Order: sequence, then C-alpha cells, then structure tokens
Amino acid sequence: MEEGNVIRTLLIEGDLGNAGILREMLAGSSFGRFELIHCQRFEIGMSRLAGGDIDVVLLDLSLQDIDGFEALSQLRSQMPQVPVVALGEVDDRAIALRALEGGAQDYWVKDKIVADLMIRSLRYAIERHRSQMRAEQSRRDERLIRANRSWKMLSECNQALIWASDESNLLDEICRIVVETGGYRMAWIGYAEHDGEKTVKPMAQKGFDDGYLESVKITWDESETGRGPTGTAIRTGAPCLIRDILHDPSYRPWRSEAIRRGYQSSIALPLIAEERVLGTLNIYATEPDAFDEDEVALLMRLADN
Repeated sequence: MEEGNVIRTLLIEGDLGNAGILREMLAGSSFGRFELIHCQRFEIGMSRLAGGDIDVVLLDLSLQDIDGFEALSQLRSQMPQVPVVALGEVDDRAIALRALEGGAQDYWVKDKIVADLMIRSLRYAIERHRSQMRAEQSRRDERLIRANRSWKMLSECNQALIWASDESNLLDEICRIVVETGGYRMAWIGYAEHDGEKTVKPMAQKGFDDGYLESVKITWDESETGRGPTGTAIRTGAPCLIRDILHDPSYRPWRSEAIRRGYQSSIALPLIAEERVLGTLNIYATEPDAFDEDEVALLMRLADN
C-alpha cells in the first residue's frame, strides 16, 4: 500500500545493471518518494507481490525464466489490483500494443527511458489503474443490483400467478411488476392474432406509453412490421433483443416513436403454452444494451411461467 508519498515499486528485471539504473532514477525523483524492490526471477517477484504492499510493478518482458507476455498475463490474472508498466528491449510498436492489450498501463524501451517521464508514467499508471478498478467495481455493483431486482421481479410474478383473479388481471399485474419492481420504462403483453395481416393485439400495458402502442403497427408476419423483436419472437419462439433502438436497422418502422418516449433498448419474450407461441412480453429500457445474458435468462424464466 502507498503510505504518504512513498510509492513501493516492484521491479522484476533479470539485468542487474538495468535494475541499478532504475534504482538511481527513482531515488532522484522530485515527484515523490519511491521505494524500489528488485527481484530477478518472476516466481520470486510473484511471491513478493503476495505481501500486498506493492503500488506498481515494473515488468521486464525479456526475463530468462518465463516468456514476458506469459508473465504479464499471470500478473494481470493473479494480481489484478496492481498496475503494471512493461519494459522491453526493442522499440517495436507491435510489441508495445501487445503489452497494452495484455493489461500493461504503459510500455518503455529500456535504453530510451527518461527519468522524469518514467516517474510520471508510474504515478499515472497507479491513478489510471485505480480509476479503472473503481469503474469495474461500479459495473459489478450495478450488475448485482440488476440481478437482485430481476429475482425480486420473478418472485413477485410467481405470487401474481397464484393470486390473480383472472387472465386480464394477471397480465396487468405482470406488466406492473416489470415496470415498478424491474425498473423498466414500459412493458406490454401482446397476443398473436391469426387474421389476414397477422397482427399483434396488446392485452396489457404499464409504464410510460404516451400513445406508443396506438401509434405503431406491429405484426408477426414476414413483412417489415413483422421483423421487429415482437414479430420475430412470435415466429421463432425465442427471445429477440434489440440492444440499440437508435441504430438497429430492424427497428426502423418504430424508431422515431420509440426514441420520442425514451426507449433505447428492448426485448420481446415469447409466451409459450403447450408448445404454441401465444404472444410476447415486451420490455423497454431507457439505456442501450440494458439486457445482459444473465438478465435475459431470468426474464425468460418469467415468461416461461
């Protein structure tokens, strides 16, 4: 851990001479105090990292005991909380890009290191990595919140199945739960009509609609109005997800009306009874790509009920 302005830097470097140069560079820093811990072998470096008090790693990609990119991969998988700056022997753009894609915060050619720039690079690597870790934690928290919300929604819908007085009441209640508990913008249930145009008849709706269902035509045939999520889910018996309403070409017939009401993504879930698709549960969200794989699986369990 960083204490005050002391930055504990682990250097995993096979060349003792280069290690000495880096030690002198860090000792002369005017951008904070550095404590350099040097390990010649990768295995020893990993053992030192396990102590949990390292702020940043300088990793030599030309180690003798392990391939440099394999070392980088192991570092990122086993110690994701510690940022890595890679050191290489050659000024090669492909190698630098590969190091960055492998998780390094920066790449330096050993014989082109400038002391002040290297020191700033280490400090920036720490701050950038911490920002990335905070963002990733925020994403994990959001996924957990969404998963808990979906499970609560599923539980409430199961209760609705038990207590509903009739089919109309049940459909209304499911739409209400999806919007109020699930936190979605709008939900509606439509049944597949077997008329000449194969229209989809809205049976229940909750949330912000503002005349949407009255303003659009939705079918389940092979025409343009039947190739959206609702029609596709009815024809195929599988969920149909629109991750980005604004740009998905299949949503063209309904895009302007949907965007006006704040719909950014949607999913249609087939309602199946005795191997026959009766219609769909249609859900709309206010952000693009709102339905991840786990959420789709939970929503399918809701539709299967």
